[in-house]
Amino acid sequence: MAIDWLDQRREDRIRVTMVSPTDFGSAYGELEGVDLSGSSLNCAYYSDTRSGGRIRVAGGGWVRGSALRVTHEVPAAGYRRELGTWYVTADPVTRGRDGTWGQELTLQSPLWALSKHVEGRPWTVAKGASALSAMRDMLRRCGRPCDLGGARDLRAGSTLSLDESASYLRRLFELAKASGNRVDLDGLGRVTVRPYVVPAQRVPSMRVDVDASRGVVHEGVTRESTWLSMPSQSVVACKWTESQGSGRDRKGVERVITARADARGHASPAARGYTVTDYHSEPDMQPRTQARAERLARQYLARASAERVEWRLTCQYLPLWEGDVVWLSVTDGPAEYRGRRKCLVKSVELRLDTMQMGLTLKETGSPDEED
Repeated sequence: MAIDWLDQRREDRIRVTMVSPTDFGSAYGELEGVDLSGSSLNCAYYSDTRSGGRIRVAGGGWVRGSALRVTHEVPAAGYRRELGTWYVTADPVTRGRDGTWGQELTLQSPLWALSKHVEGRPWTVAKGASALSAMRDMLRRCGRPCDLGGARDLRAGSTLSLDESASYLRRLFELAKASGNRVDLDGLGRVTVRPYVVPAQRVPSMRVDVDASRGVVHEGVTRESTWLSMPSQSVVACKWTESQGSGRDRKGVERVITARADARGHASPAARGYTVTDYHSEPDMQPRTQARAERLARQYLARASAERVEWRLTCQYLPLWEGDVVWLSVTDGPAEYRGRRKCLVKSVELRLDTMQMGLTLKETGSPDEED
């Protein structure tokens, strides 16, 4: 049965299940005494550990050390979705005036666990080795259930090395980036590796209307942009030392090449009244020519002049998570920000009692979309 997510009459149900910390497929049972008014989940696209949260529980029902899985259900529609599976990393207990005990359980993701796991020995992936096989072996060694179906593979063109201080998460990210993949998590707590696709090239999963009569968006939509902080100019400087002469007459001569690209329109000093410089030191620039420096300055200015726009809003629960792409429909306000805006779900804050979501939506097409 399809769900009309704009229908506010639906009944949402949250279940919290205790699972084995060493085998997420083994459940201990449902956690009793959950206080949803003090429970929430969060996720962020640009966070290395992706998601986390807190669960408040009354009494002593939590099996100490167990991991927690949070599931959202809409019973009338037969809908069920695992929102995530997390480790409990803190469990402070408070005794109330009425003599009852309660706990607030801090949730951290399996990626957080990888970020804390340091082997203490240098790590090397040999030239010609499979990045996908290396990721799979690494996750198996750490006891991490994973799903690498459809991930891109790459044979290392050169030896990849990291020192003994690199965590398993850093190692995983290095391999994923080199092979064109993104690391994430599914609701069952499995580490997923999928081909990275720029958000601007992805198909939106749904439309969010700011002012629809049946809309789920609450009052208080906020827009922020970099329009007023764009640079007035980009400057590139290449500075190096050349040796001249020979023998005792040999000496070092300092050389420098500089280039500047100037912005037009609202970011120019003539319009703004002040200058904001985007400065880049390029000691390794090749070739060391004025033409190369000028080309770099223009490129840096073009990149920094692309406006970055983010929207923040609160709405009733929608089946969205970090990394999803949506259409945001805006029909009023300044003309340059109206219309259908393609956005990445940058972050989510979900209250489990009211099922209200705080969304941060980043318009796609920004030059810093890559993770």
